[in-house]
Amino acid sequence: MHDSETGVQTCGKRSVARLIFPIVTLGALGLGQSASAVDDAIVPISGLSPYPPGVDCNVTPQTGTVWRNNETEPYMDVDFGRPDRMAAIVHQDRWSNGSAQSTATFYSDDGGETWNLADTPITRCSDGLQSGPESFDRASDPWLTVTPGELDGDDDDDADSGAIFHQMNLMTDRLPPFTGELRSAYSMLRSTDGGKTWSDAIVVSNRTEFEPGAPFNDKNTMTADPIKKRFVYGTWQLLRDVLPDDDSAIPIQLFFSDTFFIRSSDKGRSWEPARAIYKIRNDVDLLAAAGIDPEVTPVLGAQNIGHQIVVLPDGRLVNVSRASFLTTGPNFFERVIIRSFDNGKTWEQKAKIIPSTTVGGFVALDGELQAATGGAISNTTRSAGSIPDIAVNRTNGHMYVVWQDVDPTLSFIGVFMSVSKDGGDTWSPQITVGGGGPSADGGISFAQLPAVHVADDGTVGVIFFDDRNDVACPDLSLTNEENPECFTLLPDGSVKAGPFDHDWFFKTFDADLNLLSEERVTLESFDLRQAPIARGYFPGDYVNCSSTDNDFVCAFTRTNNNGLPVRGNPPDDVLGFEEDNRQDMVFTRFPGESVCNFRHTLKSFASQLADAEIRIPRREKKRRLNFLRARFGVACHDDDD
Repeated sequence: MHDSETGVQTCGKRSVARLIFPIVTLGALGLGQSASAVDDAIVPISGLSPYPPGVDCNVTPQTGTVWRNNETEPYMDVDFGRPDRMAAIVHQDRWSNGSAQSTATFYSDDGGETWNLADTPITRCSDGLQSGPESFDRASDPWLTVTPGELDGDDDDDADSGAIFHQMNLMTDRLPPFTGELRSAYSMLRSTDGGKTWSDAIVVSNRTEFEPGAPFNDKNTMTADPIKKRFVYGTWQLLRDVLPDDDSAIPIQLFFSDTFFIRSSDKGRSWEPARAIYKIRNDVDLLAAAGIDPEVTPVLGAQNIGHQIVVLPDGRLVNVSRASFLTTGPNFFERVIIRSFDNGKTWEQKAKIIPSTTVGGFVALDGELQAATGGAISNTTRSAGSIPDIAVNRTNGHMYVVWQDVDPTLSFIGVFMSVSKDGGDTWSPQITVGGGGPSADGGISFAQLPAVHVADDGTVGVIFFDDRNDVACPDLSLTNEENPECFTLLPDGSVKAGPFDHDWFFKTFDADLNLLSEERVTLESFDLRQAPIARGYFPGDYVNCSSTDNDFVCAFTRTNNNGLPVRGNPPDDVLGFEEDNRQDMVFTRFPGESVCNFRHTLKSFASQLADAEIRIPRREKKRRLNFLRARFGVACHDDDD
């Protein structure tokens, strides 16, 4: 994904003073309880690249460095009716200056114990179209969603009862002959066999920067409606760099984005035209909340980014995003929602703010490496920024939003969470999920890249990584040979560096955000400095967790501790190649209460319904209970209940 961020820089290691470091880009190219290690349960998904080396598979001229054999930004989803079937998607062979040679899709039909590569015709490198207006060299922002199948034969408005896997990819390309201008579009694919085989791509929102305002598609997500199963929704921001000739409430601004939406009403076989559903530049109430008088305050950017839709059990759609106004005064960064009550036909035009006291728009700087190199290498960690992730309790509609931000004291980057039980009208005070705790060398830990999900019994799970186990170089005058945590400058400008140790952690909470448990996921810390660099160490702008009954299942990236030299971001205008397998996508499962404990299922179902604050139709309550009964019967081979 591409991003527009402003950020707090952390030194990464505690031997260097913490700094405040703002970064603004246009974006077109962009932490308590005892831990139990479960590293032996981590399953590799990806491996070496399936795509050709070099750039022979590209048609237009390329610049930047391609990190071949490296995967970033994973997403996964599960067929809830047959939770042994799941798929995961990821950037494959990431470019340093935007997107990847393609995305790669993997499937499992044994609950994540083994994974196989699927054939997905997306870009020229992955056997997509080789020429024409729907042919592209690069892909990015991969997303998966599943239209659930039916176990119990309940009626629906579509006779097709099998689960449908859907994926959405951002595709980018230079315009031939090479001019520096970009095209961007989305590819929509579907699979009827659990992700093994995929349809040809349907290309939507095919835009070019030659159009007025240089529009660029960015940061897409995709959601299959679990209630009205014929609907699938996509949403993203369309960036422009000049003010359009319309009735914008902001007369003076530099660039902006509008919220775009697309819908399928036949399970992804076809798609309606993409359209703008919300324009942050016209939301005068949000401008007022940001303290902006648009008539007198120049706005450098009015942007909605990181859109994601969930469907509540009463049928309403909720689209969460991060809203930002960059101004000549204090900037505004908050998470907001808009809602639709008619399956996406119409949307609210006044966004509701998810209140928080965090400080937004910041990224983490590897300050120790910067100091050790005299400022020659200033790598940040590019991971999520303050973009939200959202999950919904499928029984009672409670919504949980997590985000990465700076603590109000400006002392650490952390992961925070809030819950709404009334459909988004009100939100709980934020809690700190990760970050702010002690690190191994006496500093303060930073937490990043959260993802949230809700299991069938209402348990809330959040995954994130932090640097609590990192140990700083005790003296920057020492070399790596003198101390393995330190640094040695190499003749080519790279650095032999001690590890920047990070670990993945998984926490569970009850419905009211009370902590239940914490697990350390990675038994061996991974060195973030080994990650492919795409405007910073790049694990991705997101990872994902889903659930199979009461188990949580997650896909995330983890570097391989190869001890390779560290360098800065490669130049955008020079073609380069990196072949080392620095980072892979992996999978793990966090077991919950067995689905065969039907007493637990019924008790939690009743408790969740009793806690509902939205009106849930009787038909949907029955549908949900029938689904839980059917899952018990299928999973436990018991037909009596």
